[in-house]
Amino acid sequence: TCPSAFRQQTNVSSYTSPTDLVLGNHVNGSDWVNSSLSVFLEQHRLQLDRALQTHISLHNATLSAIVDSMITTALKEKDEEIARLHIMLNQLQELIINIE
Repeated sequence: TCPSAFRQQTNVSSYTSPTDLVLGNHVNGSDWVNSSLSVFLEQHRLQLDRALQTHISLHNATLSAIVDSMITTALKEKDEEIARLHIMLNQLQELIINIE
């Protein structure tokens, strides 16, 4: 490379913003604003996505705890019903034995 070509390249890069370097081209003011807005909106979208995922995870955990509680309660009620039925069965068996 010749020094003048290097100097030209240096001069061009001195007029480009960090955003231009990331985008890989030279943009005018409105394009820079649009690209900056796009970057901001994308970052905001990602923040909202993370917040929504956290909210959904917490909501799912709450629902899971509620369902577990409901299942536990239903199983306890069924266990109590089975215990009552066993008592009734034993009483009926004793009654049948006494009748015979």
